[in-house]
Amino acid sequence: MIHIKSALCALCVLASPLEAQKTERDTSLLRKEQASVASPSQTRNSERSGLKSDGAMARERGANILAAGRERVMQMLRDPESARFQGLFEGYDRKKREIVVCGEVNAKNGLGGYVGFVPFYSSQTKTELGGRDGGFFFVRRFNEFCRR
Repeated sequence: MIHIKSALCALCVLASPLEAQKTERDTSLLRKEQASVASPSQTRNSERSGLKSDGAMARERGANILAAGRERVMQMLRDPESARFQGLFEGYDRKKREIVVCGEVNAKNGLGGYVGFVPFYSSQTKTELGGRDGGFFFVRRFNEFCRR
């Protein structure tokens, strides 16, 4: 009987290191899986930092359109560095199906004085400034494109 107990104990002793190695391996695999799976809050934070929301993309697109419109207006001015803009917004040309930048600009004339704010509209195909008298056709197109 002693030999059977000692044989069983020998098996227990031999099995324990194998069991210990298996347990350590399972534990390390479990830890790796837990590390690779991020918590929901971590996932949301990484998504926020890496991707832009629809609102952010729309604001960026709008800012780019307004900047392009300003550049086209500045190309028409005698002194583009003196240009001051106010009331910029996006309008729409229904016939050509394109976005139009609308607003007012004040810039220096040939004598170096500011002339006062003048309405304008600028699309990809045409940019027009309204003068002091604001011609009939300009006023008609401005009112058509630049509705708020």
